[in-house]
Amino acid sequence: MGVGVYGYVIGNVVGLISKKDPTKIKYLDNIEKLRALITSRSLSPELQRKLSDYFTYLWQNRLGYDESEFLEKLPENLQHELNKHLKSEIVRKIDIFRGTGEDFIEDVTMFL
Repeated sequence: MGVGVYGYVIGNVVGLISKKDPTKIKYLDNIEKLRALITSRSLSPELQRKLSDYFTYLWQNRLGYDESEFLEKLPENLQHELNKHLKSEIVRKIDIFRGTGEDFIEDVTMFL
């Protein structure tokens, strides 16, 4: 009984923590699918490790989450404002654009 309650509590805590990080959710989903694949197929331990390492690499480098799906759900004016904010930081770091006005930076970000 104690082990069951402990597992339930730990599962809920992990669920709450992982909901705050979409890359972690994707990682946990991939690991769950990998476990199902391992269970249904006879994968060598080396191949299992390589697959697990690959998904861990994606998660640690935040490559497993595509934020464009989220951005497409936003209204067009919010997409524009968010893109302007994100891209203007990049444009400001380019030497030839230093010292230019905000209007110019905004115009350049429109074409990125």
